[in-house]
Amino acid sequence: MSTPMDMCKSILADIIALPEAEAFLQPVPWKEWDLEDYPRIIKQPMDLGTVNKRLVNGEYKDIYEFAYDMRLIWRNCCTYNQEGAEVYTQGKMLSQVFEERFAKVEEMIPKEEREPTIEMKRDFVDMLFKLSPEQLAKVVQILNERCPSCLDKTNQELVDIIVDAIDNSTFHFVYDFVKKTLDAAEVPEAPAPVAAPATPATPAVTAAPTATPATTEAPTEDVSNKMEVEES
Repeated sequence: MSTPMDMCKSILADIIALPEAEAFLQPVPWKEWDLEDYPRIIKQPMDLGTVNKRLVNGEYKDIYEFAYDMRLIWRNCCTYNQEGAEVYTQGKMLSQVFEERFAKVEEMIPKEEREPTIEMKRDFVDMLFKLSPEQLAKVVQILNERCPSCLDKTNQELVDIIVDAIDNSTFHFVYDFVKKTLDAAEVPEAPAPVAAPATPATPAVTAAPTATPATTEAPTEDVSNKMEVEES
């Protein structure tokens, strides 16, 4: 039975065989083509030949490291080239082919090992802000036990939770923990019975205060911001 990494090798081989992939087989020869601005715009060059070499040499520890480099190729292409250019269109097409094939590979990975989506990371950060200090301290305790590298303790008074540094398994575990904690807190308690007054009474009406909720701007790219937690 093929492993997820075997399937990644098959995806790469099939993409390399496509005529649209020719421009992506080798590193961009920006000096030869006199593209002096290329290294200034593209900070992490990547190409299919380099990905193939890394894959053959076993340099990828999981399918997501492989996917990162593949996506980097298409992202670089669309960053440097203008929409409508032939190579831009080719990059978009190859990206779609890759994502469709890679989605099937990801289905083989247990849920707890899958790469969290950007939406999940944003949701996680939003939920952290809704926790009480005691609940947040419990989250820090879990992270400290399972993934201490995601905690920045440089500041003696605050602990920073680096969301992007949380490994996949720990992220799904703590995500579910936080969600269940908040869901439990939202369950309303049954109101105590109130005896009806003997005679009709005019209730006092108090206007509820209005408030503008504080908003936290969600990041538009990878969620790499830190969540600060005050140490007790």
